[in-house]
Amino acid sequence: MILPYTPLRLLITNSKYRYLIFRYAYLPSIIWLLFFPLFTGAQSTLRVSEKYPRYLEYQGKPMILLGSGEHYGAVLNPDFDFQQYLNTIAAEGLNYTRIFTGQYAESYDPGTFGIPKNTLGPAKGRLLSPYLRSNEPGYIFGGNKFDLTQWDENYWSRLRAFVAAAEQKGIIVEITLFTALYSDEGWKSSPFCAESNINATENVGKDSAFVLKNERILAFQTAFVQRMARELHTFDNVLYEIQNEPWADAGVPGTPVQQHDSIAPPSAAGWQKTAYYANPDRMAWQMYIAKILHDAEQVLNKQHLIARNHCNFRSRIDTPDTFVSVFNFHYAHPDAVYDNLHLNRPICCDETGFNGSADTPYRLQAWRFFMAGGAMFDHLDYSFTVAHPDGTDQQDAPGGGSVALRRQFALMRRFLEAAKVWEMKPSRHLIKKISTGHKAEMLMTPNTKRIVVFAEGPKKPLNMAIQLLGGTYTITQYDPITLEKILVLKQKADKQGLLVVHLEGFDGEAVLEINH
Repeated sequence: MILPYTPLRLLITNSKYRYLIFRYAYLPSIIWLLFFPLFTGAQSTLRVSEKYPRYLEYQGKPMILLGSGEHYGAVLNPDFDFQQYLNTIAAEGLNYTRIFTGQYAESYDPGTFGIPKNTLGPAKGRLLSPYLRSNEPGYIFGGNKFDLTQWDENYWSRLRAFVAAAEQKGIIVEITLFTALYSDEGWKSSPFCAESNINATENVGKDSAFVLKNERILAFQTAFVQRMARELHTFDNVLYEIQNEPWADAGVPGTPVQQHDSIAPPSAAGWQKTAYYANPDRMAWQMYIAKILHDAEQVLNKQHLIARNHCNFRSRIDTPDTFVSVFNFHYAHPDAVYDNLHLNRPICCDETGFNGSADTPYRLQAWRFFMAGGAMFDHLDYSFTVAHPDGTDQQDAPGGGSVALRRQFALMRRFLEAAKVWEMKPSRHLIKKISTGHKAEMLMTPNTKRIVVFAEGPKKPLNMAIQLLGGTYTITQYDPITLEKILVLKQKADKQGLLVVHLEGFDGEAVLEINH
């Protein structure tokens, strides 16, 4: 084609102008096309919010993460219908679930830890692990031993399908890479145990399974983490946790914990009265695993968040790990948030239980934790079983779970997100007085324009005095179960800015929204 002699032809045929056109017109476009997917990917992937770093954001929006899920066996138990499970929690308004990765299993009958119909306990011979079975019989829960040099692609396919289905429904998946082993049976359930594989791994006990000195075990653990990074690097809805309860079989006792009825009953067991921590060898191993995961993802140009399970209940974290951005506690106190405000990072309650099967204790836990500034709450829900993946089973387990509780959680999430709690700060210290026996948690915007409070305690009149600014405030009381408005009143703060709240008909718990 011959261009007519026009200024355009002159520009294109002149080498000097061709260079200028390329440099100032085409080159920026090429650079944008190459790197735009990286920018948008970083925005859409679950991450710590830049503007509100005590909370997480997904697809560019801050959010509350709230789950009520099965006992972590959705992938490793091939008889569990995870599609129906995910459909259920998504339809009910929840957005979080947690899974173990086939490196540990529990017995089905009788259930480990008194858990009947345990989804983490597949039927005999049915455990789906990342590794192929060998030709040598002898695995503790049925079937042949594992060959750690051979991947079971059925496992990886099921894992990808699970995460993909969750992503389609807006559900975040916490991938707990490893877990404590708890007992000799738990250790033998692990493919890394010398009795459970054909690869001559070190013959050590459960207390030494996760340390840096085991060269062969560590090499297989490293390869597993690297494979996991490759398999899931394209997904945006993934959060990695290094290890579940690392203190459980390698623990160092900490300080006694003052319990609360909504977290542990008055007859609490000994372990419910002390926070234990992972010992130095386990801590060093966790830091190594975090770096392996970080480095593997760095090559893939996508970094997912890494969480560390710090301890039960509460504790101050003075030296956070370099690659860890999210800090998980089990049976978390609101004080787990206050103890760690200096981190300015998401503090999460990652498991509940061992306080009966009724809904009330776990609903109270969630309200208190979120109103203290917690970023995520994950309830362990035993109503999900292989026979009832829709969460309608009823059983005598060491925790709760029900359709009704999940609906209450969904309303709670909706309320907290509508209130934009990420714009608020924990402000319990501004509650200067409260009636005897009552407790309260409070969040407030810096300008005192919007405040949310959760109060609980005996069924008697509630009185609180909150230090705010002068002026008139509108106080709205909500039912914490249905989130329906109970009353709306206007109250004027005194000259010192002290706002007195009086609820004559207090029924044991209340959610308040206060607007200036």
